[in-house]
Amino acid sequence: MNCIYCGKSAGFFQRTHPECAQIHENGKQQIFSLASSMPSPQLSLDEIQGKIRSIAAALHISETEQHRLILNGWVTAVDKVLAEDPPGNDEVQKLMTAVTQFASSANDMSAGGGAFSRLMKYAAILLVTNGIIPKFASMNLPINLEKGGTVVWTFVNCEYIMDKTTRKYVSSSHGVSVRLMRGVYYRRSSFTGKPVEKTERVRVDSGSLGVTDKHLYFVGKAKSFRLPYTKITSFEPFNNGIGIFRDTKNAKPEIFVTQDGWFTYNLVTNLAKL
Repeated sequence: MNCIYCGKSAGFFQRTHPECAQIHENGKQQIFSLASSMPSPQLSLDEIQGKIRSIAAALHISETEQHRLILNGWVTAVDKVLAEDPPGNDEVQKLMTAVTQFASSANDMSAGGGAFSRLMKYAAILLVTNGIIPKFASMNLPINLEKGGTVVWTFVNCEYIMDKTTRKYVSSSHGVSVRLMRGVYYRRSSFTGKPVEKTERVRVDSGSLGVTDKHLYFVGKAKSFRLPYTKITSFEPFNNGIGIFRDTKNAKPEIFVTQDGWFTYNLVTNLAKL
């Protein structure tokens, strides 16, 4: 049989030469290393793409294998960059550009174990803090988007929670009891009741929270509303969401559970400042 890599005879029942197989494996490692070096300023994305194609053609590395290696390398690069404190702006922008440039090679960047979503979130924060409205999101919600508004992010499966106060009366009595007859007493005052209030957080609805440059849109099964940032007096961060207080008398906290409190709080508070 002939070697699948060099085309020369590999002997009976052998598909490859050991040395050819090793060269092939080394080539795959080179492609992975090139993909994971995307944020580096030493090579442009065009140069990286050209080197990958040359290696793949010379060592018979299939497109499917290229897809896997490029995606794994890109995910490794994202993890490394986002682990920095703070992540480098140029590196983040280069990785975002790579999503478009290598889309056909990396197939589906969203398959990278959440790396794509994390990079998109940081890129959104980066843009907003620099006064730029991100325009890479879409909002598939049945809403009447305000003219001129720009969709920044959409949170699905979002719970809407509010503080609700309930009041009940607990009976009490005062005064002196006077015995009228055996087993019967008369109290010289009326029975009264005092109000007891209890505040608890209740799930009002669940749905989608759309974030634009000027408003929050919530669309649920029972409630839907649009809330401009100018009508919000304060924000409260939570591990899994964000709380707001409206500019109304006796306002109570309203909480949106988005499962990513850090991102939600930083995104919304910075948009409200623009």
